[in-house]
Amino acid sequence: MTGGRRTWRWRGRRLDDDRAHTLWSQPSSGATGARAPAEPAAVPAQRCRAVGSPVEPSTTAPVLEVNDARRGPLQVHRGEHVSLLGASGAGKSMWIRSLLGLHEPFDEVRLWGMVASKELVACVIGWVPEGDGVLLSSSVLDNVTVRTGERAITRAQGLDALDLVGLAGRSREPVVHLNRAERRRVALARCLARRAPFLVIDTELDPILWPLFPMLCSYLPWIEAVLVSQSAVTSFSRQASTVAVVHGGSVIAQAPLAELDGTPDPAVRQVIGSLQREGTE
Repeated sequence: MTGGRRTWRWRGRRLDDDRAHTLWSQPSSGATGARAPAEPAAVPAQRCRAVGSPVEPSTTAPVLEVNDARRGPLQVHRGEHVSLLGASGAGKSMWIRSLLGLHEPFDEVRLWGMVASKELVACVIGWVPEGDGVLLSSSVLDNVTVRTGERAITRAQGLDALDLVGLAGRSREPVVHLNRAERRRVALARCLARRAPFLVIDTELDPILWPLFPMLCSYLPWIEAVLVSQSAVTSFSRQASTVAVVHGGSVIAQAPLAELDGTPDPAVRQVIGSLQREGTE
């Protein structure tokens, strides 16, 4: 990884905007042998967005849509980075667990325009939960390749994912030897190895990985959208395609942050104002 540049080191090579979407379908050789993804990826170039470039408003149906009479609607379009913004204790984690079917389910969840079952939602969402999100009794690599559904993750795929988060060199270590920030990287690597189309991050990533996270998501062609839970206004929420304000376990507003700043809704103004102050402290 290289900070401050629009590149990402992977398999000992640099990714750039023109070639990033093709590298994932090319085999590479090294100490662990060829490491090619299980499925060849035919990816249109527009899916690999330049980091920091605005996402044009989509004219298509949302790829993820939540409908609930009490907890508010949420619509996420292809290519969007969404900030789930709310104060500590506002119910962001509960909202995410409802999305995953682990808490009181929403009235309806749609994926790619179709009503989705709880099993399908769990299959297509990669979740980095609060806390460590790892099996402390297993190795780093075993945590990434652990079977969480019908699809098995190979050792090569696990190593590729760990390479992306900077932990390939520690794959054999017991995960208990890692600090909390590194364990969260392992949980993220597990999502990347599964090629989950949707990433839901319900925790703080470490200061080294966090600035590079939007770049990483932009380079991986199978990622449809990213949702990140936040308790303060940060650079991610300022650059996010849309901000979903969470209060009392419900989404009470959804718009780009600049639009929310000028909203006439006093409840939304109060939440945004308090979290902007926290983000500058």
